[in-house]
Amino acid sequence: MVKFINRAAASNALQQFTPRIVPRILINRYHPAQSLSKDSISLWKAYLDKIGMAKGGREVLAKLTNEACEFYLNQLKYSHHELLKAALGALKELITKVEGSAETIKAHFEEIMVACFKVTRHENPPIRSSCFITLGSLIAKCPEQAKTKLPQFIDVGFFQICFNFKSEEVAESVALYLVEIYKTFKDVSRNNFLKE
Repeated sequence: MVKFINRAAASNALQQFTPRIVPRILINRYHPAQSLSKDSISLWKAYLDKIGMAKGGREVLAKLTNEACEFYLNQLKYSHHELLKAALGALKELITKVEGSAETIKAHFEEIMVACFKVTRHENPPIRSSCFITLGSLIAKCPEQAKTKLPQFIDVGFFQICFNFKSEEVAESVALYLVEIYKTFKDVSRNNFLKE
């Protein structure tokens, strides 16, 4: 990839590949394999240097929020746990740290919600944990849209509590997720959480 970036930069063609390159580099920064994550961080720095934005990583991503969101959502369709972990981390970053991502996240709200709901049933506890952290971020970012789907958000959390798991990490993530719902929707009555 470094050779490609150098050649594309030398021929002034790097900008045209940016929408495809950036999401692929960024997702791997969240890959559980430290060597891949570390290489991706170095590659990202090299890429930013080549386009003259050595300290403007978030600015670059802010211009590509739609492309990045669509790519990350596509990766959530796979069941491989390392890929899911990376996609969830990258998606959470897009939701929480990138200025100007609100419109993209709102436009893809339903897709993100449905994809994450499916991932909450993954067999791997760290994946489920990451997924609930991402869902909590989605609720905080798009409260108006989340409010219309509140019963589903609550149900997915309580399903996980009742699910037969032995992971403290998942239990903690689900608890934080349900607290985020309660904090975001202060008008939610106790009955909404304890409905039959």
